[in-house]
Amino acid sequence: MDNYGTKQQSGQTQSNNPGQSQQSGSRQRINSDEGGEGFAGEAKKTLKEGQEKAGELLSSLTEQVGKNPWPVIAGVAVVSLLLGCLISRNK
Repeated sequence: MDNYGTKQQSGQTQSNNPGQSQQSGSRQRINSDEGGEGFAGEAKKTLKEGQEKAGELLSSLTEQVGKNPWPVIAGVAVVSLLLGCLISRNK
């Protein structure tokens, strides 16, 4: 029995609480290495997907800034002005 009040038998979870549904598939995959990948495989897969999405966002952002840089320049100027005001206020 684990901390969630469930019994684990051969990769399956059964609830002692009738109102509690079975746990999600991701929790079952983490608890059992029968699928071969286990936690480390899932983490590597998630990391790779995140890196791909970040690369796509970065290339899209670079393209948009290259086409029209003035909104970015204005945003940086406003943030710099606000930070300058906050810093000078504390002294």
